[in-house]
Amino acid sequence: MTSPAIEQTIIRVGGRYIDGCIIGGARDVGRRTMFYLSGPDAEVTAAALRAGVVQAEVLRGRAGQASALKMGYADFTKGTTALLLELTLVAHAWGFLDAILAKYANSHPEALHLFTAHVTTWPEYAAIRAEEMVELTATAKAAELAPSMAPGAARVMAAMAQLGWDTNDAMDKTARARTRVLSQSCFFESVGICKPLNS
Repeated sequence: MTSPAIEQTIIRVGGRYIDGCIIGGARDVGRRTMFYLSGPDAEVTAAALRAGVVQAEVLRGRAGQASALKMGYADFTKGTTALLLELTLVAHAWGFLDAILAKYANSHPEALHLFTAHVTTWPEYAAIRAEEMVELTATAKAAELAPSMAPGAARVMAAMAQLGWDTNDAMDKTARARTRVLSQSCFFESVGICKPLNS
């Protein structure tokens, strides 16, 4: 059920609906973590949160915007990681993985940091992140758009969720190690990205 549909259900029975999302971790509440709110009563809720030293921002628009913002932000972080994963798999297949990672570190350090931070935790959380991409796809379709990136990222994450990983192995948690493990698995065929040149 979408946020606007939930809103209508609550309003029909006399309730008041505030749409909201949280971007950031629990340990950063009051600092970097932000509550985003939308809908007619968003200002009232934001004032109450700010009184408790919680950062809150009101989106000037209808209910549903805060939920859509969360999905859009998720697509940036997870989608960027999915794209870079595909590129590193291609690089490994062609034998220049170390060179491309070094180039990313020099030219796009923030993007590489994002990729490294996310891809090293994907095996543990890939299934949840795949579901987020499915939700983003639905969010885009609700706006009468035809998304392509979100469904692709969902396939990448769903495939990663099916692979076995040794989560206690520190070496298994590096970006290079996980890219190499993926290159030797059925990941290429399951996602339809590419196949190793020696296959």
